[in-house]
Order: sequence, then C-alpha cells, then structure tokens
Amino acid sequence: ENVLEACNKYNIKRGIFCLSSCVYPDKPTRYPMNESMIYESSPHPSNEGYAYSKRMMEMQCRKYNEQFGREYICLIPVNLYGPYDNFNIKTGHSIPSMIHRFYIAKKNNSSFEKYGTGNALRQFLFSKDFAKIILKTLFEYKSLKPINCCNDENSIYEVTDLICKYSNFNPQNVTNIDAPDGCFRRTVDNSYFKEVFPKFKFTKLEDGLNETINWFENNYGRVRK
Repeated sequence: ENVLEACNKYNIKRGIFCLSSCVYPDKPTRYPMNESMIYESSPHPSNEGYAYSKRMMEMQCRKYNEQFGREYICLIPVNLYGPYDNFNIKTGHSIPSMIHRFYIAKKNNSSFEKYGTGNALRQFLFSKDFAKIILKTLFEYKSLKPINCCNDENSIYEVTDLICKYSNFNPQNVTNIDAPDGCFRRTVDNSYFKEVFPKFKFTKLEDGLNETINWFENNYGRVRK
C-alpha cells in the first residue's frame, strides 16, 4: 500500500506488482482457475491474511489506474524457486527448504523425512523465468489485466524425487503424515499468458532444480539459511 501510494505521489506512471496464486479461492467452482476468479470466494485459511493483502493490492492497482490514469499491472506467479532463494529449513518455501534438508541428510548420511502425504499438487516457476516475464510485461504488454504466470503441475512427492535425483543422494525416506499438506490443489490457468506471450519458453522443472541445487551446494557458505 505504501509503495503504491509513493508511486502515485511521485508520478510513476507504469509499474509491475506481484500477487501470488494464494489469492485464489480455496474451493473454486472449477480448475484451472483463471484471472477472473480471484474474488470468487475465500482463500485457504492457512494463508488468508497474506492472500487478502494481495487481493487488496490488485484492487488498489485497479483503482489507481481508473482514477489517475496509471498503468499498474499485477502479475500472479505460482511457487517461485531458484538461486538466491531463502533456504532456511523453517521459513523457506517447499523447494528451497527441501534442498537444504537433503543437503544435511546427505552430509550426515541420514534418513530424510517427507512432510505430509506428498499428494498435494503445486505449480512451480523458476525465478529467472519470472524475471524475464516481469521485463516483458513492463515493456511489451498492452493491457492492464492481471496475468497468471505458471507452468505445469506436479505433486510434492514428484518434486521430492527430483531433488533426490539432482542432489545425488538416495536416503531412507520417513513419511510424516501428521505434517500438514496445506491447500491440496491451487491450479491456475495460463491460457491468457500464452495468448499474450505465445513464444515464451518456460524452464523445465528438472533443469531449474538441477541449476538451483548446484548453485546452493557451490555457495553453501553464503546462502540465506
């Protein structure tokens, strides 16, 4: 809110503002969810405070555009990951925290605990891809409509297996089904994105994870952890 107000006050005419796929309803009428469904119903209770704050950002951008002729555009990325992420085991998101836990298990030659059922589905977006999307939107996008930024969907266990593969470590797995899965599914539709940027090529999850894991291991002494 303060950043948007400052942008308007100092006559910043165009800008990109990042929402999150958590803005979408917990129980939508259909999957995948498109940009028209943001306000359809309540978000998942596990992150409703964050989700509602992001919804208000979309509303605020829209009102500044209407009242002051601004061009404030909202992008809606799915779960981001990549080099320079927060790899803290407790506060990091799923991929960076798992990479760190695999690193510790490999170093100690110990078992690895899988959280939850592993069946929850998520879409992941490589951070370098999102950086390119931000620039393309800023300089090429002609509309002011929000845009979902997403690729394919994977289960948490599929992601875990890929991290295992590219960490070159095959530990004994222990499943902790008491750990929460969170929202089971949050699948968003990238049809509009493909319409706007038809030539954009997403980084494959395998390649993005491999690059991220290599970066993490080579920079362990200075990563956020």
